Amino acid sequence: MQYMLLWSFERTIMNKQRLLVHIGVPKSATTSLQFGAFPVHPDIRYLGKPFYDEAFGYEGSLATAELSDSLWKQDELQFDSNLARQRFECGVRPRLCDDRLAVLSEEGLSHAGAADRVLIARRLAALCEDVECFILLTVREQKRALFSLHQWYSTRRLVSANLFENWLEWCRSYSSYQGRNNDFPLQEYRYARLVETYVELFGRDRVLVLPMEILAQAPGEFFAGLEDFAGIRRFWGTASCPPMTVENISPGRLGIRYQRLVKGMRHLGARLCGGSLAPSEALEEAGMHGRVMRMLAHIDVPMRPMSPESAAWLDEYYREDNARLAALTGLDLGRYGYAC
Repeated sequence: MQYMLLWSFERTIMNKQRLLVHIGVPKSATTSLQFGAFPVHPDIRYLGKPFYDEAFGYEGSLATAELSDSLWKQDELQFDSNLARQRFECGVRPRLCDDRLAVLSEEGLSHAGAADRVLIARRLAALCEDVECFILLTVREQKRALFSLHQWYSTRRLVSANLFENWLEWCRSYSSYQGRNNDFPLQEYRYARLVETYVELFGRDRVLVLPMEILAQAPGEFFAGLEDFAGIRRFWGTASCPPMTVENISPGRLGIRYQRLVKGMRHLGARLCGGSLAPSEALEEAGMHGRVMRMLAHIDVPMRPMSPESAAWLDEYYREDNARLAALTGLDLGRYGYAC
């Protein structure tokens, strides 16, 4: 009888529907994982890139996009818990299965839109209360992340400040849509409170923090840690796994200038024709512009590095938070260049 009860318990645990939610801060290899890692693992059912429009060159998922809207794009007055539940039940629940781990990857959950990050985590926990939910947070050393993020914005003509120092000054005096002055673009890369929140809601054994630097320097260690945490077999890094390509790479000076020029011409053409153009996407990788960008990559020069003064200021800004994160996770962040 005792063995039968134990077998029944183990079978219940094995058959429980499982969901891994990947929350990646901007420029922490989120796109590379979404395109090159999650879709190819045989034990993973990847729920797709949360996006509305199929015309951007990748497979979108309207269901996960709508759910993401509920989680982070609605403030407390706009938020409808019943609608969020309906979107979860219609868009995510039917795609959970017993034999594979469902994975939802959404960068937007790492930063606040209308809702702050603590509120986002609480909403997610309420939706997943009867699901065995795991949380993966990917982080990146803040100076490199911010410098890469500025390149991304500059390429897409989303900021007017071409110099990193000018953009950093704007970030330090950012004005939110409520009219309050704050430094949220910089606070987004303070990780400790975010990790503490998910640990409080989901439990320490259900939350994993992985620095992007491990993926860059020791991908086998990164993927082995993720597979062990998620309870799936070893596949990434084996001979059967296709190599993962790095996606969404920030170009150098010539590439940025070329993309800004082309995007500017497209915006002008759209205005003259009375249409509109989505500003957030880079040029397509196929076709003429893709060939030009690949040619420029061979002769391009990197962006002007940030000044020593800016680097020192950012190190001091994040030092205490990084020390808290290291204590929470046991990670040797100083090994990867984090100021601790």
